[in-house]
Amino acid sequence: MAQIDSLLNFARKHVEDICMNKHSLPCLPDHIVSQFPQELCPRTILDLFDLHQEKLSLSLHQVIIVVEAWLRNVELSRDVALTEAMADQIKQAAINAIIPTRLLPHLILQPRHQIANKKTGSIVDASLSDLVRLRSMNLAGLHLLSHLKRICPAYDRNSTFSLLSCVVSFLDPQEAWSSPETSELANTFIGMILDGFECKHQQIQFAIIGLLEDYVKPQFAMSKSSALTEQGRKAIYLATDNQMHNDNEVRIKPWKFDHVHILAVLQWILKNLDAVSIESHWPLIIPPLLALIDDSTIRFKVRGCEFLILFLKTVPPHLLQRTGLGEVFQNTLMPCLLYLPSLVVENESIEILEAAYAAVILLNQVQFPGEKHRPQRMNSFEKVLIDGIFKSYAHAGENVRLAEFLVQRMISLVRELGIEVVKYSKVSPCHQSPLGIANLSLEHIFPLLSDILSGPFATAYPPLLQTSLQAIQILVVIIWPRVKHHRLKLLEGLAICWLNIEDEAVQSECLHRIQANIKYTVKLVTSVLRVNSSVAADYRRLIDCDSRLQNLLETPLNRDQA
Repeated sequence: MAQIDSLLNFARKHVEDICMNKHSLPCLPDHIVSQFPQELCPRTILDLFDLHQEKLSLSLHQVIIVVEAWLRNVELSRDVALTEAMADQIKQAAINAIIPTRLLPHLILQPRHQIANKKTGSIVDASLSDLVRLRSMNLAGLHLLSHLKRICPAYDRNSTFSLLSCVVSFLDPQEAWSSPETSELANTFIGMILDGFECKHQQIQFAIIGLLEDYVKPQFAMSKSSALTEQGRKAIYLATDNQMHNDNEVRIKPWKFDHVHILAVLQWILKNLDAVSIESHWPLIIPPLLALIDDSTIRFKVRGCEFLILFLKTVPPHLLQRTGLGEVFQNTLMPCLLYLPSLVVENESIEILEAAYAAVILLNQVQFPGEKHRPQRMNSFEKVLIDGIFKSYAHAGENVRLAEFLVQRMISLVRELGIEVVKYSKVSPCHQSPLGIANLSLEHIFPLLSDILSGPFATAYPPLLQTSLQAIQILVVIIWPRVKHHRLKLLEGLAICWLNIEDEAVQSECLHRIQANIKYTVKLVTSVLRVNSSVAADYRRLIDCDSRLQNLLETPLNRDQA
């Protein structure tokens, strides 16, 4: 027992040095490991895990470091007889120690507790220190498991998938519990786990099916969407019960609380799925995607949209059409396009909108491919533009970053629609300013952009002006036959924006770039209009009203008349 206490003291000092940033080594150095006693038996090692089971504790971290060092010696010397049964018990204990669980979200997501450093008096982020130690413990745990795998390479099916689900959890270095070093080791380790199969492609697909059936499906079994049948197809009659709202969310969503690593497992599955596996196992994949997108927490909705994008990159288009899943996904994504302030804060709003628009655009490209499905694709993009972009912009208010994002996405959708935008660009006889209309339509694209340019405080956020000018340029190129119907509104926005910049006491380099872009836009509009006496008169009247517009309007006017 004295030997064990001495080893644990070595490990405790090692962990303390990690927390104090004295080094970043996850495991004990070789010169210390070489001093470890050879007579330690596997039963003693396993008892250490039994005595120190508290998740994320300092004592458990010490145990992992000690066991990793012992296994390193065993792998080198081969003096200890380690049975498969004992190796499997140590493996499972190590997996339980490092696999992310419900304690982790509490550590990461709760407000961070700040404590004063007694020596310096500075503020130290306690939870940040905990995360540094957690990542180091996980890296040491993966080293432990890799030693064990090399010592006893043969595992049964359940043990293999248990180990794989743990290792896959650390592949993404962006996860709070992982790091670039942990991700690199995990990636190497996966190849070691799957080496028992002849074909690499068969290795991965076999692993995917096993993880889907044994790990992902049970975690999402109670998170059922009313839009799906038991077979995973589109439901004709939607269920009306409110079980999902009345039951305990912790119980029905273990993937959100108890087993947070399962999303990392699902991400790996979606990145490595092939079309054949999707065809044969799509009922196991669809419910988790819908459960994530339907969740009330923004970060899980964002994750769901990102996972859907991974799925759509591989799914055969005919599967979405045959099963009705394309429409199911569309109906699930559309409400995400209206998560706006003050329903959520601006940063969260942009985060969910960015993921949702990327997903819905790709969905329509995949489920309606080629010229054969062009009418359905155009109708769907039109719906996204009207019910998403325009409705959102009408409620964006003073959130200029949100407005900039919406204009950027409008550019993407206009490019997808192409010449189809022409039929929606006619001027309504009773046209009003779009900023005063609750239900905007495609006929308001030019007026909306013009009103952005002419806003009295538009120069306070130059990125929105640049994005709006880019949108006007793209529209002018695509629907040039209709520009003449909007020329007065366009010239109004461009001229007022020019004058507002001229009125600025201090003109930054950014504003000078915007003025150059306004000049280019005016030249583009002028070339499309093919200046006649009416257009020339409009330009002259504007110059007569304010001579500062001469530098903007006279050059393109003279060039076109020449």
